[in-house]
Amino acid sequence: MTAGTWVAPQWTPLRTASFSSRVAVPTPPPVPTDELRQAIWAQMEQEERRGQGRRQRLQQHAAPLPQAPVAQPQQPQTAANSAATVVGCVIVLGFFVLVLVSILGAIFSG
Repeated sequence: MTAGTWVAPQWTPLRTASFSSRVAVPTPPPVPTDELRQAIWAQMEQEERRGQGRRQRLQQHAAPLPQAPVAQPQQPQTAANSAATVVGCVIVLGFFVLVLVSILGAIFSG
């Protein structure tokens, strides 16, 4: 939908014997005059010139952007890291087994 095709609805009351309701009556879009068109074009040209001046000033005063830090290469995983990972997993699994055994013990003991 564009501004040239949009029709603003106007609400007008419709009265009948038993009730009243509101009906949308389409109205044609306003027809712009030549003076209005010239004023709009003049404003658009002024804003375009103002935007170009701002861009030029920003380019003159812009500081260079800082460079992103270079990523360090990943260290290969050592045997100590592997052993620590295995020990951590065993501890977590042992905790879950203890919780499961205590829950099952509570269910079947009584």
